[in-house]
Amino acid sequence: MSRRWILPLLPCLLLACNTLGSAATPSVQPAPSIPPVEPSPVPPTETALPSVTQGPTAIPGWLTYHNATIGYSFDYPPEATLSTTGVAGYPTDELPAGVDPGQYVATLEAMYPEGICASVALPTGMFVVGPAQENGGRYAGPCGVSGIGVYDVRTEEAPVVVDGQSLSLRTNRLYEVGTELLVNEFSTARLDDGTLLSIISAWEQHGKTYQDYLADRAILLQVMTSYRADP
Repeated sequence: MSRRWILPLLPCLLLACNTLGSAATPSVQPAPSIPPVEPSPVPPTETALPSVTQGPTAIPGWLTYHNATIGYSFDYPPEATLSTTGVAGYPTDELPAGVDPGQYVATLEAMYPEGICASVALPTGMFVVGPAQENGGRYAGPCGVSGIGVYDVRTEEAPVVVDGQSLSLRTNRLYEVGTELLVNEFSTARLDDGTLLSIISAWEQHGKTYQDYLADRAILLQVMTSYRADP
């Protein structure tokens, strides 16, 4: 049965952050440990080009993305578009006393030089990595596309193995209210360390069909299952 929900298209961790200011060159200091805070969205910012290597992967010819700062890798096909976003702000009560906001942002950017969120896009969908809050996620904006709407949502779960962990892949299909018109779909799996892995559809935005998306989704699922924490 369907239910009428109001929900984001991507269940990202949205964070209460100050807007970014101009930054002086600071001495890099570790951010203080703080309890979680209530979130609010901030726009993502593009970071330097991610670290990509051409080497042996589970699928011949695929590339490998490494994020040495956070400590993970995944493989992806060369025809896909890889992008990362970095520091977009910080929890409002985290700013150390006497530190300029711009200086603190610059400090965080130095701590996360390779970006925080990473995504791989195909013509009708994308795979997104959203690290846990305590692993840099609290400094990122929404990891992926987000939005609010009223839909009938049908959910199913299926097993998936990622990095040796048996997880539940939860798929939400969004229908126009009171109809059988499917308008969007997203699937998520959360690792034991809190990292959120997502596959998000985009067939309507590109004038494609759901069948087109299913073909891309099969590839994105391979990308998801190639994710691993670096030793």
